[in-house]
Amino acid sequence: MDVSELTQVDSMEWDEYVSRACSGHPFQLSGWRKVIQESYGYPSWYLTARDGGQIAGILPLFKVASRLVGTSITSLPRGICAEEPSAAEVLLERAKDITRGTGSDCLMIRDSLHIWGDQAGWCDDCSVAVRELPNDSRVLRQQLKRQLRQHISKAEQLGVQTESGTNNVDEFYRVYCDLLHEKGVPVFSHAFLKAVVTEFADRLVVTTARLDGKVIGAILHLELQDTLFALWGGAPSRYRRFRPSHALWWESMRYAADNGRQFLDMGRSLRGSGSEVFKQHWGSISWPIYRLHLQMGDRDVYDPLEEGCNNSRYQILTKVWRRLPRSVVGTLGPRLRRHIPFG
Repeated sequence: MDVSELTQVDSMEWDEYVSRACSGHPFQLSGWRKVIQESYGYPSWYLTARDGGQIAGILPLFKVASRLVGTSITSLPRGICAEEPSAAEVLLERAKDITRGTGSDCLMIRDSLHIWGDQAGWCDDCSVAVRELPNDSRVLRQQLKRQLRQHISKAEQLGVQTESGTNNVDEFYRVYCDLLHEKGVPVFSHAFLKAVVTEFADRLVVTTARLDGKVIGAILHLELQDTLFALWGGAPSRYRRFRPSHALWWESMRYAADNGRQFLDMGRSLRGSGSEVFKQHWGSISWPIYRLHLQMGDRDVYDPLEEGCNNSRYQILTKVWRRLPRSVVGTLGPRLRRHIPFG
């Protein structure tokens, strides 16, 4: 089996492979290469495994050289897309070669549905929740647990209004900045978000929850195959009494069901966390996802995007970040974000 790097000529073939693969995910589409290189300037390797001339697997990789956490070769979420272990394993070996050849300290493969190769370096501390949908949102609402329906109705009674479409990107960014500030995490730049919107305009869906005209929660989704994938979003905790999270997920499911999607991918959660339990209450099925953190250099690289990260330096940064004024984190956050392995 041969491994080569993606060329511009092969981009359509790459995306067709991702679109028909069982494990295909929007983060594996070739357009991210342009978005991330233009926004952050990361060197990239978009690896293709071919068997008899046909694509048998793909792996997008970026190099992030960071004074904050060290230098890593990292995939976007979902990492390797392959139907056969043999294809995944040759891609993984090439990724290791790239890590060594560039003098990087660590190889990170994110949110894989499988453990590829040997067991070394893989962990399964996160899960992904997927809700199967009927083709009618009225049927879907009746399928929900009674308590969930009560929370949705409560949000509606309190005046929370929801909508889904391609608008409200700027409002999504404002509320997402607030959410990440609350979590102590630097946000990506508005320019990066605009690049994502431009590149994936035909797949984009933004779901918003609005109160008295103000957006109090939002989720940005991308569509692929028969699934609506939640990429980023949520609602700051100060709006909790208005049930914006219930309103948002109901609207996301309603939109997906009424627009012919069979599944809603609700995204990643730390296993055993309140987020995982919340998603399971919606009737979703949680599957383990695996993360490869393979140390290959002298410097110990930690992953600040790891949920539940117990690195003391990062915990201090998180506490300080939460206390900084929003005006400061809005300016400083995107500058720091380029030094964090993307995921």
